[in-house]
Amino acid sequence: MNRAITMMTGVLLLIGLFGMLVFFPAQRTPDVLEDSTEQIAAARERVPPPGHQLYWNDTYQFSLFYPEEYRIEEVIESNRAITVTIEDWVRGSGVQVYVLPYTEEKITDAQFMLDVPSGIRINERAARVDGVEAVYFESEDIALGETIEIWFINYGYLYELTAPKADRALIEQVAADWRF
Repeated sequence: MNRAITMMTGVLLLIGLFGMLVFFPAQRTPDVLEDSTEQIAAARERVPPPGHQLYWNDTYQFSLFYPEEYRIEEVIESNRAITVTIEDWVRGSGVQVYVLPYTEEKITDAQFMLDVPSGIRINERAARVDGVEAVYFESEDIALGETIEIWFINYGYLYELTAPKADRALIEQVAADWRF
């Protein structure tokens, strides 16, 4: 009798585990990227152009170049999100990169309203960041005033690049140099 109960319990556990794998598949996160080790190593070893430095993020596995007079600061947010700021305090310029887990295939209006309370999204156009579809638009922020924003989804994360409108060239350069 005990043997039958043990066997039945084992079968139920296996069925339960199978069900979890089917109905709750593991979310794709940067720690389980399908990219080869060589690609990641190459991204880490990129040589920045003169006057620039390389920033590599191990957790989200992306890199970018930024002007050497700027400084980088990372703030770990709740829910596996991060804010990376690239700033030059002397010039008063910079770019903010906000990364958060995101399960949608497209950026929803609800997410936009959550992250851009002003609700302003004008001159929207399609763009690409390291081969990934992106949306480029102008907006408004209480602290920054008019902004340029570039948003894209990759590896189960939403990436939001934001800069004051005066830093259009900087945000466009950061996006152009971005690599996964």
